Amino acid sequence: MNILITNDDGIQSPILPLLAEFIMGYGDVYVVAPDSEKSGVGHGFTFHHPLQVKEVTGFPCQAKALSGTPADCVKFAHCQLISAEIDLVISGVNHGHNAGVAVFYSGTVAGAREGALWNIPALALSIDDINNEHAWPKIKVWLQKFMDNKTYKSIKSYWNVNFPNASLDWEGELFCSMSQVMYEDKYIKKDDGYYLQGFKPQKFIIGTDDWALSKNKISITPLFLDATNYNEIENTISQELNK
Repeated sequence: MNILITNDDGIQSPILPLLAEFIMGYGDVYVVAPDSEKSGVGHGFTFHHPLQVKEVTGFPCQAKALSGTPADCVKFAHCQLISAEIDLVISGVNHGHNAGVAVFYSGTVAGAREGALWNIPALALSIDDINNEHAWPKIKVWLQKFMDNKTYKSIKSYWNVNFPNASLDWEGELFCSMSQVMYEDKYIKKDDGYYLQGFKPQKFIIGTDDWALSKNKISITPLFLDATNYNEIENTISQELNK
């Protein structure tokens, strides 16, 4: 089994070698991650500028830093770096939740989505407090069950998985929908004239990923690549336009 690991926090993420070492127990592991933090880049990729790739030490497996986005990392690994067929892409573990509409902004989720674009089952993993001493041990328990049970074979496209606060007792896991509630965004003006963005979810809707996290449950949201609104294709207006 060939497993590709990437993230959007960058190759320097302290959890990346731990994740690679653990996943090595299940197959051949390759790490390709951005050479610097790329949080919030969404599914952007590098087109007009050349990419640089560098070998990185300190990992238990082959690891490379790429001067691009998480989507670049998966695309480059699949098309150029790894000659063998990739069986699973794992993106993360991200420092910060990627539930709800964060799916559209997240480089972590984009790394998984890029894998799905190449028909590779993919997993995006996130937690709000990655530096908590309990975070990695608790994530590893879930990952061990996921890998031991070969749950990745159930992934038809890509899954977005968010873990609750590591300091709390987790109340199991929930397969749930993606919340579509927009954040309560605001911009804070600093003394130097620059602005910082702040945001928080406006409300929680029962059965969504944001709600699951608020109940200390692991949220698992299976996602599709196809964003087509089929209802509009079938409605009267669309039919008129096609005449």
